[in-house]
Amino acid sequence: MLLRFVERSLRHSLVLLLIILCNSCALDDYHFDEISYIQAEFNVAAPVSSGTFEVWGLIGGESKKLLSKDENEHMLFSYQQRNVFGYNVDPLVSLPSYLTIADDQIVIDEKNIIASLFRNTDRYAFQRSYDLSFENEDNPSLQVYSAVISSGSLSIGVQKHGGLDGAILKVKISNLMSLDDREVPMEFEIALDDYTTPLIIPIKNKKLDFQSNSFAEKIDKEYYLEFPKLDDSSVRDCSVDVQISMNDISYSSFVGDIGEHTIDIAKSKLDFDFPVFDKLSSGIYFTNPEIEISTRCGISVDAELQVDIDAEDNNGNIFSLEAPNARVFIPHWTNIGSVAYGAFTFDKHISNIDKLFSLPPSKYLTIGGRVFLNKPENGFLPVVNPTHPNMIYQGATFEADAQISIPIAFRSDETVFRDTIDFSPLNLEDISDVTLYLKYSNKIPLTMVLDVYPVCYTQKEKGKSSVVLGDAIHLGEILSPTIDEHGRPLRIAKGILKVSLSEESIEHLSVCHKLIVKLKSNTLEGRYIDLLASDFINLDFAVSYKNQYHNTISR
Repeated sequence: MLLRFVERSLRHSLVLLLIILCNSCALDDYHFDEISYIQAEFNVAAPVSSGTFEVWGLIGGESKKLLSKDENEHMLFSYQQRNVFGYNVDPLVSLPSYLTIADDQIVIDEKNIIASLFRNTDRYAFQRSYDLSFENEDNPSLQVYSAVISSGSLSIGVQKHGGLDGAILKVKISNLMSLDDREVPMEFEIALDDYTTPLIIPIKNKKLDFQSNSFAEKIDKEYYLEFPKLDDSSVRDCSVDVQISMNDISYSSFVGDIGEHTIDIAKSKLDFDFPVFDKLSSGIYFTNPEIEISTRCGISVDAELQVDIDAEDNNGNIFSLEAPNARVFIPHWTNIGSVAYGAFTFDKHISNIDKLFSLPPSKYLTIGGRVFLNKPENGFLPVVNPTHPNMIYQGATFEADAQISIPIAFRSDETVFRDTIDFSPLNLEDISDVTLYLKYSNKIPLTMVLDVYPVCYTQKEKGKSSVVLGDAIHLGEILSPTIDEHGRPLRIAKGILKVSLSEESIEHLSVCHKLIVKLKSNTLEGRYIDLLASDFINLDFAVSYKNQYHNTISR
């Protein structure tokens, strides 16, 4: 009987587990040493449990993969998400896949014959020129200085009219394409008697150059009709139709002026998971939170980035980042295919990021924005010309990563930590005058006021139950140690807290299945503190109560 009574008494005293502060951590070893600080006469007075809680374990929880500490125990919360921005720039420049080079008719008239007789040759010469230009209805401001063709073909079609038996048409095209900045003239011979289908010549890695002020290429074409024997009467008033075109063209790069553009980047959710944010209310102000945006840019176009970040807490409060636009590092236009890497940081000196994280962003944090290309500055467009052009190559992208860094140094102003822990109802029918004692040694530079609320379930009609929130059990204030000018404790704060449970609280604890823990904290004198991973609080718990047994213990 005595053993059963002691066992039940200790089980009743487990009510003290409700003061577990963070993440429902289990207490360490029990220490049943002196409890002389309990000054009362009760049937039972006993130490229950003792534990030392380090900050590293309290705030890390399941997020230690995001939380790091250095050799001096300074902690840093950091999170990186790649490709928060991503845009393929191919749609910015739409060049034609088909180009007409020639649609000419060569007519042998009296003038040609006289010229041929004068030169005593069987060759008739004709010259034509053609202004080749790119017109883009979707982007009328587009100006093309040059474009490299990665693949395509040149098609030459002819149709003769009249007595041109045995004639050979020679074609020479100049100023159309270059390779390694050297002109590549194109020459072809077509035997008109044997011609049945267009002549197809593959094109690969050739550049179209547009050097005139009108940004159009002046293509020179020379045609020569040669005959095995000069016969004026047979060739007079004969003609040849010539069609030359470039087909199925793909471009590997573009140099020119794309004009002004704005790229909208849809918002995406940052997937960082820091459970402490889910349990905090506002009132925590970090000393220097930062978001670094790292960019990878494959286009040589004057670019400016606007970053939009929105945050919401669990109470529906929304906050938006206010920060200046940032210039994007771009490659030099001659380095086709290269990528420029850059980074810029938003901190509290140029933005309101400290207020954004004091929300805190417990529900979501989203990031999006805009990229402004060739954006006017002070009303003037950037200078874009053949010596300082835009350059875009096929498959080029603009991408950005986000890195969040929050040193665990802050000011706390009525910051509330809330958590819900499971609880097994206690059989307290034989217990009265329950008093809880807490002896603490605190090296965490925070004052902490702790309340717990029993969550009770009561039966209603028709088998349905209702949830009742019990009155707060106020456990008192744990004092902060004094701190130096750097926010570090000078000495450990010690004290004893005592709370007597009302009959109603005892009744609630006998039917509750959960406890809501509310911890309100403040930094001393509203100063900023530098919280170290090794800072700790030691808690020793004891209980005293009267039992209602008046019978003697049977022998």
